[in-house]
Amino acid sequence: MQWTKEEFEMCARESAPRFIAVINRILRNDAEAEDALQETFMAAWRSRANFDGRSSMKTWIHRIAVNTALNKLKQVSSRSSRTNEYTDTIEDFNSTKQLSDLELRQVINLAMDKLSDDQRLVMILRDVEEFSSEEVAEQLNLSTATVRQRLHRARKHIAEILMPELCGADEMTCGGRLDLLLDMIDGILDEDVREPVLDHVKKCTICQGYAAGYKRTIAIPRETAEESLSLPEGFLDRIFLKIFSTH
Repeated sequence: MQWTKEEFEMCARESAPRFIAVINRILRNDAEAEDALQETFMAAWRSRANFDGRSSMKTWIHRIAVNTALNKLKQVSSRSSRTNEYTDTIEDFNSTKQLSDLELRQVINLAMDKLSDDQRLVMILRDVEEFSSEEVAEQLNLSTATVRQRLHRARKHIAEILMPELCGADEMTCGGRLDLLLDMIDGILDEDVREPVLDHVKKCTICQGYAAGYKRTIAIPRETAEESLSLPEGFLDRIFLKIFSTH
């Protein structure tokens, strides 16, 4: 299944903010992210004959973008971290129960920056980019069990940073256990805690609100990707000129 130049360019221009956002979340360096985006589009155009139409063009190129970023991350032995767009620290936020979506996004981004690279990559691919555990395992050359273990540790670490005590009542099953809420969201609660946790969440408006807030926050980078990183003026024009003049 082949694309025309016009179809490819239209998809690439529309999707560029989304792709540069995920690439930069992985690499955390603007210049490297721009290089990886160019490599992504060039690789997608070169290998367009391999596109079988089972997914959308955008989804197909998105996977190339993730793989390109991961490969680049392996190749770079030392890199400068991207300057965090937020100057606040997590301690500046007194209580996540009253946070707006923007503030909640800031807190989660700050918390994710404190994760190890191994945990951060797994969390980005699972919670932000919505790959399955099996897909993440394949991309990172890990076992599915290792992916789930790292994801659980990442979520537990973020839970400890964000909210030492989620609920105040003594009887609450998941009071202070945000990791259980995240496992509930992901559908991987252990059998021995599933029923009490689900029963508690049905009754607890605080847990319901936080679960909904977490889902919204994780979705924000996808829904507002154009705010994540601005491409230099004429950047895409130069990429397409290079692609179409050499291929």
